[in-house]
Amino acid sequence: MARRPPRWRFGLLVAVVPILAALLPGPGTSVASAAGVACSLNLSPPSGPVGTLVTITGSTAGCRSGGGELGFIDEGAGIGIGEMPQSGPFAFRFRVPDSMPTGNWFAAAQSYAGGGPVAPGPGDFAVTMGANLQARFLVTWARPGWADFTSVISTPAGCPTCYRFSSGGFDLLRAGGFIRTFYGAPTSVGYAGDVGLAAPVVAAAFTPDGGGYWMLAADGGVFTYGNARFFGSAATNHLPYPFVGIAATPDG
Repeated sequence: MARRPPRWRFGLLVAVVPILAALLPGPGTSVASAAGVACSLNLSPPSGPVGTLVTITGSTAGCRSGGGELGFIDEGAGIGIGEMPQSGPFAFRFRVPDSMPTGNWFAAAQSYAGGGPVAPGPGDFAVTMGANLQARFLVTWARPGWADFTSVISTPAGCPTCYRFSSGGFDLLRAGGFIRTFYGAPTSVGYAGDVGLAAPVVAAAFTPDGGGYWMLAADGGVFTYGNARFFGSAATNHLPYPFVGIAATPDG
């Protein structure tokens, strides 16, 4: 039986975006190579809502490796902007989109290739396969929807060797099922952004050893990744209220 997506929206995003702004590097900052300050990437303005026209300037003259494709990267996907010179100044103008395409080569080269709406929060202008340049743009407003950040899961306490997750790292979940990792936490072991969700993802929980996690959708659907075992879900119970949280038992 086909399940109808719920009609509610989440309000947790209001608290999440200020937290991100405090934890992450400042928007618009450039990453310069040790070869010299001429290797630079600058944004003006460094923040704004979707639709903002951003002027991007800099130079690859002092970079250890030059050239490469410049793109705007969001958790869901990425979009190419233009080719960087092998050595010399560059300038682009780019309007921050309200959604990302799917299936393009830039998105396919990333860990998060699902596309979809751009969410409020940090996005990155970055160069692939060339100069090591990256600058952060803070999206201050976007249409509400399944792209919004909904919850954070941290590395399990007391985990000595968490599989693919470093101590202190954490993952930020989107309602669409995508995950973004921070503070040294490597690429996620899987995401629910490509399974045709009937309801948005609202929470997740690590297994005790950190080798996997369960994702929970608002309709009670459960998705497992890594070494998380599937024990069933409540997606067919048709409860009148949405599910809001999930936790792991001590033995997994």
